[in-house]
Amino acid sequence: MSELRKATERSSEQELIWVDEMAEIYNNCSISLPEKLVNPSLFMRRQELSYLLADYEIFKLVQNIKGSVFYFGVYHGAGFMTFANLAAALEPYNHTREIIGFDTFTGYPSITQEDKTHGKQFQTLTEGGFYSDSLELLNNIIYLYDRNRPLNHINKTSLIKGDLCITLPEYLEKNQHTLVSLVVLTVNLYEPTKTALSLLWPRIPKGGVIVIHSLNEEYYPGATKALLEVVGADYSIQTYPFAPNLAYVVK
Repeated sequence: MSELRKATERSSEQELIWVDEMAEIYNNCSISLPEKLVNPSLFMRRQELSYLLADYEIFKLVQNIKGSVFYFGVYHGAGFMTFANLAAALEPYNHTREIIGFDTFTGYPSITQEDKTHGKQFQTLTEGGFYSDSLELLNNIIYLYDRNRPLNHINKTSLIKGDLCITLPEYLEKNQHTLVSLVVLTVNLYEPTKTALSLLWPRIPKGGVIVIHSLNEEYYPGATKALLEVVGADYSIQTYPFAPNLAYVVK
């Protein structure tokens, strides 16, 4: 079974066939590869466009909020690079906002009981789930990204490999100046979600935003449990009708 099929358990067979058919068109069309790269919407699904639009709306919410963007669950890096490019395009001279990504780059290190309360077996809810050895690829992409932005002598992005339950406390100990305007959590699991929220919630100014994918989702009950334990339900938990897997809280 392909990694795409494992990671999209709720996709219909028709949707997955669409991807295969578009991949064939992409590979066989006469358009040159450089032109394919600068015309991404030509081959884009509506699903990917929906979440690009949602990320844009989220970034606009925090543009005037001081602090860096913390992205947990980098995976292949598309979401991480979306926010990096939004920052470069929309606020090219904001040299203090970093985009900081955390991932094991080996998949989930473990699954706890808080993540199994549904009593079901899901393909991605296993040790090693959402594996992507993308760190070298992303470092190469970031090298090119830095060459295409203003103030590129100042570091804008960081990728931190390892279990965030260990690496995030280490990062904050070394960077005690840190303020956080946006937290994006796509890790889905209880322990890393709770660790990130517990450590970063006090560092988020009023108006800062937390984004969590998989809230109110039976596949990943631990993410909802962690949010309720740290933030509670007194805050409005909002979403976009065109990107329902994304939920956000404005502090």
